[in-house]
Formats: sequence, structure tokens, C-alpha cells
Amino acid sequence: MKKFLCIVLSILMCILVCSCFGGEKKTKKYNAKEDMIKKYTAIVKDYQNENGEMSLLDYMVQNKALGGVCFLDLVDFDNNGFDELVIAWFDSFDSNGFANYNFEVFQFDKNAKKAESVFKSERVLQSQLSYDNYKNKPYSAVKMVNIDSKRYVEIGDGLDNACEFYGLKDGKFTKAISFLQIDENFFINNKKVSEKEYYDKFDKWSAGDFSPEEYTLSPIKFDGSKVFDIVQATIDVTNETLAILSLPASSVSFNNSTENVEETTTTTTEPTTITTQPTTQAVTDDTRGAIEYTGEYITYYGKTASDTAPCYGVNIKSVESGYITFDVYNSGKNGSPYYATDEISARLKNDKASFNWKDSWGNKGKGTITISKSIVTINMKETKTAKDNRSSLNTNGDLKLYKK
Repeated sequence: MKKFLCIVLSILMCILVCSCFGGEKKTKKYNAKEDMIKKYTAIVKDYQNENGEMSLLDYMVQNKALGGVCFLDLVDFDNNGFDELVIAWFDSFDSNGFANYNFEVFQFDKNAKKAESVFKSERVLQSQLSYDNYKNKPYSAVKMVNIDSKRYVEIGDGLDNACEFYGLKDGKFTKAISFLQIDENFFINNKKVSEKEYYDKFDKWSAGDFSPEEYTLSPIKFDGSKVFDIVQATIDVTNETLAILSLPASSVSFNNSTENVEETTTTTTEPTTITTQPTTQAVTDDTRGAIEYTGEYITYYGKTASDTAPCYGVNIKSVESGYITFDVYNSGKNGSPYYATDEISARLKNDKASFNWKDSWGNKGKGTITISKSIVTINMKETKTAKDNRSSLNTNGDLKLYKK
């Protein structure tokens, strides 16, 4: 009997001991995505502490630029299930009062349990799309495209076709392709190619598989709600990312905004104070130049000049900050057929600029324009002819036009 009791007591003790061990708290399973968010949150907080949260800065005359950490997004560049952190922040105003930005991408390594910088650039895209929206210069934007189900970021000057695309490959952020046009010479990855090959690839990469994502940082011009809506997209994506990181949203907003938006936003005064004098002077010079050069320049075909006579014309709308804004048209007798380009912006150096164009019939080409106070010389070459085309903006060499 005693032996039986001893056996029972031993069994009870074993059950009690097992119960005690079974009641111990189990080790929490490692959650890589939670850790990724934690690491990204710490990075953003550090950058905000160093550069400030998103703010609104004075940008030349009557314009603004986003300051501080002004763009955040979580993007899975290589479709591996883990997002990369995209961050852009205001760096400084240069000697001309233009806004400069830095851009960086962080990647999370679930094996090493850490987030590291995999790409950094001291420039963001200088964007034609941004110019189309704002009608002034300079301009900056974060741009990403989707090519064959992978994301790439575009860096460089989209207007002058001097840009590069970067993406993740084998765990590293590398340059996928580069484009460069110098006068009549075209380069892909520093190799000279034909104009057709160049534009076939450039058009694909610039547009991506669907509409590119472009988030404007500057300038912000107080001339209409359309501008506010576009800048609000930048703010919205940043705020969505801040929410995921459990960080406070930006106080900058252009929803239902008017010019008085300044009163409800944070403005950094230091850069403005530094650049007030050179900025004012530069704008004064540009305005004077605009008065001298702006207007309509025209050449008539035939013996007489009249509103119904066939003609070729250029409308110069502004000469400002080293850029010229204009459009070109070609009108047949009584206005038929009529060809006109979209508004064109081009860098002006020594009174001459090179540009690409597209007309109202879908033709495309390239050209140069040289300006003076009374004569404009334009050279337009058509490189793509649209179906059902009836005429052309092709000048077959230099064409002189005279101020109307």
C-alpha cells in the first residue's frame, strides 16, 4: 500500500512540475514586418529631429517650397514582401534662391534585423510635368515608375533628357539605365545610339507601364486650386506613411486652401533670410528680360501679310530664371490646316535653347530657338509623323521670325 501511495505521489509531483513548466510564458515569435516599421519609425524621427517636420518655405517671389522632411513613402521596389522607406528632405536654398533636396532609400534586412541606407542622392528629379503644372522654374519632384512589375526612381533632369533610373537588383540599389542628349547626339548608358532607339527606350522608361507617380516638392505657386491639389498629393502620401509609422501628421495642407494658407503652416525663416537679397535681384532681372523678349514673332508666306495669310509663328511667354517658355504654330491659308505645339520650356544659354516638342496633330520632334529683342531664329525637325498628317512644323533648317 505504501508503495502504491509513493507511486501516486510521484505521479502527482510530475504532473505538478509539468504544469508549472507549462504555465511559463512562451517566447514571442519574431515579427519581421513589425520590426521593419519600428526601425523605419526611428529613422524618420531622427531625420525630423535633424531637418524638421514638413513645413512651407518662401521660394523666390510669391512662391513656396516644401521644407523639412517633406516626402515619405513605403515602396516594395523588388516585390519581396518588404517595403523600402523612401524619404526626401529640404537641404538648402542655393545662391539663386532655388530649393535643393536630398533623397534617400532605406532597406530592411529581416535576417540582420536592421534597416540600412541603400541609395542616396543630393538631387531629386527636375521635372517637365512639374513645370507644366506650375508654369515657372525651377521645380523639384520625387518620381517613380513601374517597369515590368518593378519600381524604379528617376533622378536627374527630365526636361533636358539627362536622367537615370535606379532600382533594386539582387538586394542592391543599382542604376538600371541612363539617358543623355547633347545637341544632336543621343546616349543610353553612355553609349551613342540612334535617335529612334533613344526615344523608343526613353519614352518607355519615362512613362512606365502606367502613369508615373510624381510628387512635387517645389515650387508651389499661389495661382489656382489645381496647383494646391497636386501638392496635396505629396502631403497625403507623406501623411499616410506617417500614420503607418504612428507619427503625427503634417500640419501643412492645401485642402480648400487660399493664399492665406501661410497662417496655418509652419514656415522656416532662416533660408528665406539668407536668400532674400539675391532672389529679389534675380527676379527683377528676369522680369526685365521678359518684357524685352516676350511677345509674338511671325513670318508670313506669300507676298502679303494678313490675318488670313499662311504663316509660321512663335509666342514667347516668359524668359525667367535661365529658362524660356514659348509655343510654336504653323497656320495655312485661312487657318487651315493649323498646327501648334504644347507650351514648351527649355534652358536658355547664351540666348539659345534646345528642346523637344509635340504638336496638336501628334507629331513629335526636336528643335532649337535663338532669341533677340526683335528676331527669333527657330529650327524645328520632325522626328515622328502622326497618322493622317497634313502638314508639318518642320522648318527645313533655320527660320527667322520677326516681332509682330
